Amino acid sequence: MRPYKQRNYVFVSAGSYPWIPVDHHSGEFNVGYACFHNGTGQVSANIDGTLDDVYTAASCKAFFLVTANASTGLVSDGNITQPVMAVRYRVAAVSGSANVSFRVQMGGA
Repeated sequence: MRPYKQRNYVFVSAGSYPWIPVDHHSGEFNVGYACFHNGTGQVSANIDGTLDDVYTAASCKAFFLVTANASTGLVSDGNITQPVMAVRYRVAAVSGSANVSFRVQMGGA
């Protein structure tokens, strides 16, 4: 099992959040994610991926992986099987007051 990664975003606002590097060398690439929402309103968000090295690149080229809208009391979760170097949470819009916990877990041996 790969190391657990977690990011907590308090008072979420529109924009891109920091990259979370993942183990792209895994034989069977599998990243599970969950977006936990607290507060009122809704968060319209996506999860992006990049093939750039987030440790050395000044700016990484991002691409859409999956929609991850979170609403009060609900969790948006799933998995990503397309190999990437890193993932991030990107908020398009927020209605009301919200905070989100974005968690990532690598699967595999």
